[in-house]
Amino acid sequence: MKALRFNAPREKGVASLIFVLLVSLAITAASTSVIQTIRKNQHISTAVNATTHSETGVWAAAEAFRIFLESINELSLQALSGDMDIVMDAAFGEMVVENIVVGPPIEPHLYRVSARIVNRHPVARSTSTLQVVYEVDSAGGGVEAATTSVNFNDSLNVNGGIELTNNGNPIDLNVVGDVTLGGVSVNPINQINATGNVVLNSKVTVNAVYAGGDIELNNSIVQVVEALGDLVVTGDGTVQEIYANGDVTIQSSGRFEEVRSRKNIIVKGGGSQGILNAGETVAVENSSSVDSVESIGDVNISAGGVVITSVVTEGDISCPGVWWNKTSFLSAEGTLHSCPPNGVAAAGGGGATITVESGVDNTVGIIDELQPKPLAVATIDVWTLKDSANYFVWHDSATNRIKVEVNSVAGFTDGTVLTLGKYNGSPPYLDYLCETVNGSGICTSPSTPTMPLCFGYSPWNAGCITYNTGTDTFSIAPNTTVPGVILFDGSVELANGHGISTILAAGNIKTSGSYKQWAANFGSYDKVCLANADHISAADIKARYTLAYSTHYPTNLCDIPAVDYTPNQAGNIALAAGGINPDPSINPTGAYSGGDITLGSSSDIVGAVLAGNILSTGGSTTIQGAVSAGAHGDIGSGNSLGGSTTIDFSSTEDFDTTDIPDFGGGGPPTVTLIPTAKFVWARTL
Repeated sequence: MKALRFNAPREKGVASLIFVLLVSLAITAASTSVIQTIRKNQHISTAVNATTHSETGVWAAAEAFRIFLESINELSLQALSGDMDIVMDAAFGEMVVENIVVGPPIEPHLYRVSARIVNRHPVARSTSTLQVVYEVDSAGGGVEAATTSVNFNDSLNVNGGIELTNNGNPIDLNVVGDVTLGGVSVNPINQINATGNVVLNSKVTVNAVYAGGDIELNNSIVQVVEALGDLVVTGDGTVQEIYANGDVTIQSSGRFEEVRSRKNIIVKGGGSQGILNAGETVAVENSSSVDSVESIGDVNISAGGVVITSVVTEGDISCPGVWWNKTSFLSAEGTLHSCPPNGVAAAGGGGATITVESGVDNTVGIIDELQPKPLAVATIDVWTLKDSANYFVWHDSATNRIKVEVNSVAGFTDGTVLTLGKYNGSPPYLDYLCETVNGSGICTSPSTPTMPLCFGYSPWNAGCITYNTGTDTFSIAPNTTVPGVILFDGSVELANGHGISTILAAGNIKTSGSYKQWAANFGSYDKVCLANADHISAADIKARYTLAYSTHYPTNLCDIPAVDYTPNQAGNIALAAGGINPDPSINPTGAYSGGDITLGSSSDIVGAVLAGNILSTGGSTTIQGAVSAGAHGDIGSGNSLGGSTTIDFSSTEDFDTTDIPDFGGGGPPTVTLIPTAKFVWARTL
């Protein structure tokens, strides 16, 4: 979008040559998003600190240099000295960082860097100097969690409110498709990135919005906006910076520091603007305040109440009338229409006059064309996690029985296939794992009840799971499944109860009732390895639960001799659905199946929710973990977050919300540590 370049220090020698190369690498890293961060942050700072163009530029340069310090490694930081030019947008002026001094480490990897930053602004005929001191942690005091994003590979509609948080820090929302957002509560979203259109309604607060299509902001508060299509702002929406390939229409009473479009800019609201920069025309149709207008095409000022400090255009200028004097400078390469004559008194008194010129050779620079931003959502295929599953559950049509293959479970040989059966009694014990059953489904081995797949409501009756042949669906109620990782070959419906297990479904997943699911890793040693049953209220059921599952615990998650829990990536998942059955005799075409996850009202999910196709949530839904929807199957109407949905990335010692499998399809990048640089103090000279 705009150029940002650091010129090499003015010194000779090998160190200087190395530094030049490092600067070049830093430039590559300082992409559009970095520029936006610089200008976004500095717009706020300079509102207080800047009274001249040069002061605005020097604060922007200070932030640019801080970002640069975060982009180099410790060796490069130690070699840094001398002077360095900073080349940015010409509007900021000419900038240089002088007398760079890197002190000895305060503590390992922690340095103090001092410098003097000078900005000379030829147009404003002013110079500003800033003495700055930074504290740089070159070992990575900051965390750039690239996986702290909510990802949808199809359109997203939020009807109620959505709260996204990562230990109090905002999260990115990435959508391959359109986004319609009705409201955001408490925490602002960091960035919304969408390949389609974006519509933000109500008081949505977002740091940055990118759209591959059009953007509509209604009463929204945004720092930086990029639209490859058109942009419309209504209500009392406020945007610090706007960049668009298409038309920009402002019908808002808010403040807009910088508006840059490759096409037309139309101002219809009564707010205020800083810079209006257009590749085609500019029209100011309502009483508003504008600092400056720069346009390749014509500029039309149709309202007498408009205040515009300066206008420079390669086209014509049309004013409300020759009496209009609420300007200081009008310069047109074309002609002037109904504009005041040169030298008349400007509004506000004080002896100021208006400079008016036409037929001059004006050159107006505009932004480069914004390019599409690729957004990738990882493939979600639960079949790739079969080796991580402690229990693989399927329906055997030949015997009309539910069967379970057990792996990495104490007391069982890996690969053992068991059948769900019952023991005679009054009432009978149901849904136990049996080595053999008779024709009536009664366990013949082992001879006494040991371990069920899940527990029911009574101390003796584990009846909690049924299978519907017509819909290929396993129904579990209440949800008191065995701790560990469970893969179902089919769809799963979960109602009521509280499970401490990872549920993977080759089909779809649906929850209902008062439902809570803890991922296996969140349960950790106490609940998974020792089968602590605090989530069960009835004392007699609790005792049977602990007796069964503390004996048959997941050996791949539990190191009993070391009294330690050993988490794996699959254990960070609460619910995942959809995949490609690898058996060619069942799936000869390699088709994707399932993948829809529907969370009913009052669902409380602790762990990642990964829908291979579409995700829908009801009211009062809470998810603590990564969220992704891949749109690999029959998409339908797209993703929907209804009512109030909270997505939280808070982790624990064994439970990492950002560490999820890539399913063999290139999942989200891992969390990376990055250097940090912060201001210690700054003062003007």
